[in-house]
Amino acid sequence: MAIRIVSVHAPHCGYSLQELDDFYSDLKDLVKEGQRTDIYIVIGGDFNTQLDVGSRSELLREFVAEFDLFAPSDFSEQSGANMWAFKSTLGVTRQLDYVLVSKSMAVSRYEASNDLDCGSDHRFVCASARVPDIRKRRVSKRKVRWQ
Repeated sequence: MAIRIVSVHAPHCGYSLQELDDFYSDLKDLVKEGQRTDIYIVIGGDFNTQLDVGSRSELLREFVAEFDLFAPSDFSEQSGANMWAFKSTLGVTRQLDYVLVSKSMAVSRYEASNDLDCGSDHRFVCASARVPDIRKRRVSKRKVRWQ
């Protein structure tokens, strides 16, 4: 079993909806190819939307649902004031950056951090996840002696 890791930067609201549709179309092709070959999916990046805010977030929600992905930040107990990943020039903070993973992966940690200087108005976002151990266990065959 392999893992496909994809880094993305979605078009921001200054771009046309057609360019956003093209972005999701290309991303869907990558994920479909990976799922055909039983690959776990990890997608991280700037999706330029907040979950549950506007039509752009609906596209992200639909994408997550279509490919049975999990957005840990969306459901994390850690979600809240410190989970922002973007700060505007006016000081407004938003969570626009996400790590999406295959639902079968166990996410143990998700955070936005200042530990790595990205040299931009975004903070570093990371997730720790475990891939399930799917190796087949040997089943010992017992020999039964009939007397």
